[in-house]
Amino acid sequence: MLNVNDFGRRSKDRFGAGCTPFRYPGGKAFLTDFLEEQIVAAEGVTAYAEPYAGGAGAAIELLARGTVDRIVLNDFDNRVHAAWWAMLHQTNEFIDLVLSTPVNMDSWRRCQQLVVDNDRSGDKLALGFATYFLNRTNHSGVILGAGPIGGHSQTGKWLIDARYYAETMVRRIRWLGDRKEDIALSNEDGLAFLKKFPAAYRDSTFFFIDPPYVQAGAKLYLNAMSDLKHQDLAAYLTATGNLKNWLVTYDDCQLIHDAYSTAQVDKLAVRYSLRTKRTEHEVCVMPSQAALLT
Repeated sequence: MLNVNDFGRRSKDRFGAGCTPFRYPGGKAFLTDFLEEQIVAAEGVTAYAEPYAGGAGAAIELLARGTVDRIVLNDFDNRVHAAWWAMLHQTNEFIDLVLSTPVNMDSWRRCQQLVVDNDRSGDKLALGFATYFLNRTNHSGVILGAGPIGGHSQTGKWLIDARYYAETMVRRIRWLGDRKEDIALSNEDGLAFLKKFPAAYRDSTFFFIDPPYVQAGAKLYLNAMSDLKHQDLAAYLTATGNLKNWLVTYDDCQLIHDAYSTAQVDKLAVRYSLRTKRTEHEVCVMPSQAALLT
């Protein structure tokens, strides 16, 4: 079993600029050191891609460290994509919204409505900020279905602004804007993104694949996946000649063990704090010829 404490250094400054501005349940930034080891060990890797980016915690830290020169972030949900796009391409306007929007239930209700309506033809800045506002103000960062910290009545020790660290958020967003030339975005289905990835760059790119989990997907993710989609993803990754450098993380369930029976599967102990603190066993999957532990 992989012990995540062996790979837990992360950024030297947890509140520094080169970290994701998002809060994400199940985020994999704690694997940054381990991913960095795999990238360094691979020959000729200069780029890093996440087909199910979410908060992209590991991606941002790897770019900030200089482990890779470029990152490619894909998320199929257009609301999450809009947030990343606006941070990168309307940075100053996004920061203005972070600083000027009152962190209260009126703002929360307006943002909630925008995210629920999910108007794909509308303003990316408005939709992206609304998505990000909910991420910073909802329980555990769950964008839909969790509700605001402190509840709708705003009672208790922790209220809606408990995780809205404006100065830190602005610092991280500004850093993203400064590095936008090194960050590519796309808004496709994860498997379609992998299949369309330019062949000329596949061998020089490390793919970290953290799809919606099988058992908790509908609760935590805006776009859960069917069993068939999980199996299709596994079939593509384990087929000879598709991708050279990849790693997948998943919940520990029989569907995944069966789907990746020809790959190397190691258990991974992960500490979560979604509502209550607990340790879950997940799995880390790599091509069978890769040495996962050294």
